[in-house]
Amino acid sequence: REYILEVRKEEKYSLITQRILQLADTIKEIPVEVTVLGEDDKKYSYLTETVYTCVRECITNTLKYAHATNMQVILKFCEDAVEVHVFDDGAGCEHIQYGNGLQGMYNRVKEKQGSLKINSQSGEGFQTVIKLPLNT
Repeated sequence: REYILEVRKEEKYSLITQRILQLADTIKEIPVEVTVLGEDDKKYSYLTETVYTCVRECITNTLKYAHATNMQVILKFCEDAVEVHVFDDGAGCEHIQYGNGLQGMYNRVKEKQGSLKINSQSGEGFQTVIKLPLNT
């Protein structure tokens, strides 16, 4: 039991890049390219779970609705924030519906005092930008 708790603790505080690369490797339906700008560090680790669940939701939505052939995730580690950009080349949509998944993303980002922007137009894919400030 103690070992399992320790493993879960390590997962929760692992580097963001590590978790996102592991997630991208599990997706077999479409290629998910991950680009890292800046240097990941343990100081960002308390945001790992938030970034992971948001990127996972973006991937899930892309697979369910977008009919995309490619996805790109950009992790940008700034001095005072982490930015996450997720793009797909799918069908896009004119009206974004905030169901449970997107509302959950919004709530998780808001809980960390961050911002979430989602943009899409028919035929132009889906773009998600998350900015999470670094607690200093």
